[in-house]
Amino acid sequence: MKSQNGEMQRLSLRLLAGMFLGLTLLFLAENAWELHRQGMTFEQLQMSSGAGKVLASTVSRAINNLLAMVLSFVAIAIPITANMYTPKLVEIFFTDRINIASLVYFAAMGAHAIFAQWAMFDQWAPQTHVAVLWISGVVGFAVVIPYYLYVLEFLNPETIIRRVEERVGQAFPGRYQGAAARRLLHERILQLGNVILRAVDRADRDVAISAITSLERVVAAYEAPKRTARTEWFEADKDLFPGLSTEAIALLRHEMNWVEHACLKQLHLTYIASLTRMPDAVSSISQANRRIAMQALIAGDDATLGLAIRFFNTFIRAAVQKRDAHAVFDVFRQYRGLAVEMLAVHPERSLQIAKHLRYYGEVARQPGISFVYELAAADVAAIVEAAFAVGSPAAADLLLVLRAFRDAEASPRLAKCEAALAAALRATGHEDEAKQLHSDLRSARRSDLEAARKDFASTEDSVFWEVTDRQSNLDYLAPERRAAVVLLLDELLEEMHEDRA
Repeated sequence: MKSQNGEMQRLSLRLLAGMFLGLTLLFLAENAWELHRQGMTFEQLQMSSGAGKVLASTVSRAINNLLAMVLSFVAIAIPITANMYTPKLVEIFFTDRINIASLVYFAAMGAHAIFAQWAMFDQWAPQTHVAVLWISGVVGFAVVIPYYLYVLEFLNPETIIRRVEERVGQAFPGRYQGAAARRLLHERILQLGNVILRAVDRADRDVAISAITSLERVVAAYEAPKRTARTEWFEADKDLFPGLSTEAIALLRHEMNWVEHACLKQLHLTYIASLTRMPDAVSSISQANRRIAMQALIAGDDATLGLAIRFFNTFIRAAVQKRDAHAVFDVFRQYRGLAVEMLAVHPERSLQIAKHLRYYGEVARQPGISFVYELAAADVAAIVEAAFAVGSPAAADLLLVLRAFRDAEASPRLAKCEAALAAALRATGHEDEAKQLHSDLRSARRSDLEAARKDFASTEDSVFWEVTDRQSNLDYLAPERRAAVVLLLDELLEEMHEDRA
């Protein structure tokens, strides 16, 4: 859809230029031929008042018909499209300068035709009126088709999203930052959210993803005006967030991020509506939330970073409650990526994310969704490995989070995570940490270790055999690393055998 954005507007401009050029050449050629054929010059011709009245009547009817066609088209197309996306489209349409200019032109030229017809007295045939009459009629027919194309492009979902996004940006804090200004911005954020929700309701995948990306751009664009906003701008109004408690409103005011909360809330509502229905929208929302979090990190806005993390947690709980495996996989992937990206600059947040992953893994395990617990362990193991690779000060604490997974019922997947990490730590010189995992693995079931060894040794394809967002095979290891992990598991199995003997 993006590649076609503006295509019809460009076509309308080319068509308009072509029609004007073509009509001009045609009319000039016709007049030149007739004048030459009859041996006359243009200066010899005179317009009588009777001929002027006929022309005025003809142009008046033509303009009236054109105006009726345009208004009928607008009256049908605009309400239907507004009902599909947002009722505010009507307001957006009638505040567009080209739309206003076109409608005013047809109405004004129709009125002029009536006036010119009245002014054609028997004793007087005003040449200026005549010139305006025929020019307005020709221009009216020349612009009607390009204008139809412009309106169709205006109703293109990409155009609607872009214009709604522009309206949100126009409401950012400026000269006026009181309650009315805050209410206006909040209302326009909700309009963009409505576009997303209605697209999800209709299973309109492309529009939903484009609108989600647009909302992400709104948050990014808000960063600059936020830095210069006055304190009064951040006084979140209770009536704008009717579902929030007094304490929650107080938190928004303290963290000064009610705008980001309003935007992320729209993503949350869309996320809930998309679960089990539109996986691509779920993926897009998770990715957008991660980028919003990274932008807050770069901007030094720790409060908004924390807000994005809380929304990640909310997404996970909703996915677990819906038992949506795709959503869990996708949110975990983005959440893990955020934790890894923050290891060097904000390790305490990475540690916080690891703890959250374990918590929600435990939440999912209780209703019997054990794979979520195992997936959480795998992602925490990935965070731990990255932490030791970059020398993060949170590495030791992250390892403790991973080891806490052993408190639950053992599983082959958990043994795989620990074995792969232990081999990696041993290879990078972190012997003490590797020994801790080695000790934990000795309490694992022999069957789990044997299953882990078999899976690692037999997996030679890095691509998972189904189509997933991750697409990586969790059991695949590079040949050198695979050999190290298999060796470690062999050592453990031998130790178990000796202990039993």
